[in-house]
Amino acid sequence: MKRVLLITMILIGTFALSQIHLEDSVTFGSEGDDVANDLVVLSDGKLLLVGYTTSFSGELGSSKGEEDFLILKLDERLRIIWSKTYGGSGRDIGEAVLETSDGEIVVVGLTESSDGDVSESDKLGDFWVVKLSPTGELLWEKTFGGSSQDHAYDVVESPSGNILVAGYTRSPDGDIEGHVWGEDFWIVEISPSGQLLKQWVMDGGNNNEDLARKLFVNDMGDILIAGYTAYKDVGISCNYVNEQAALAIIHAEGISSYYAFGGMYLEDGYDVLASEETIVIVGEQDAGISMFSTGL
Repeated sequence: MKRVLLITMILIGTFALSQIHLEDSVTFGSEGDDVANDLVVLSDGKLLLVGYTTSFSGELGSSKGEEDFLILKLDERLRIIWSKTYGGSGRDIGEAVLETSDGEIVVVGLTESSDGDVSESDKLGDFWVVKLSPTGELLWEKTFGGSSQDHAYDVVESPSGNILVAGYTRSPDGDIEGHVWGEDFWIVEISPSGQLLKQWVMDGGNNNEDLARKLFVNDMGDILIAGYTAYKDVGISCNYVNEQAALAIIHAEGISSYYAFGGMYLEDGYDVLASEETIVIVGEQDAGISMFSTGL
């Protein structure tokens, strides 16, 4: 059994480790798995957590199937103001949350349901985008994808007020245009009411698996996406080799580019930030040779 874990740290003065201390730590959950994947500080100063739950009783509400989207709003003392679950009979995993400029809430992730709160899905997995009121009531929900698995990992608001969602697609059909091979970066732009406006499929090359984890939009309207690209040796070992941190950029004028960074080990990009002159990617390096890395 997993529990939602929230740790609040108060920073005093600079970021020196000696000046960071634990202010409070609380857990929420019931008999199932209750996992938080993302959080945001709302405009009213409260905290919003999103993730998933498999619990069917207790303080987090009832599960509708396997995993369900879980949304928790907490006050300054980390007490629950409200909690909501949304989903169907399949797996529904909330990955990321956004408070829009008009004060509404957007949660994105994976759905394998086609019932309950989910309007439609191929059951292998689609992007699921849920828009909620400031009190957590469902305003609308949309699924995007094709006949294979499509999984959303992050969401941001564009300068125009549209919603940008990033993840991966394995589908060569449906809403997807330009699928290359295996998992590809898939970024969609949708309107505030949920209409698909634009999409981009990006890939590190043939036989590459590519997963987009994090989005960042700079002041000029460029979209930056961090994740990984991994070449799959389909001819000999069928293992993933030469996995590297990946950065995709969709420039405001429409030109896109794709980069991979890494050396002899397995690398993975987890987040990205940018200024006018600098882009910073953080992630993971597996400093050793294994079945997932050739060491080359």
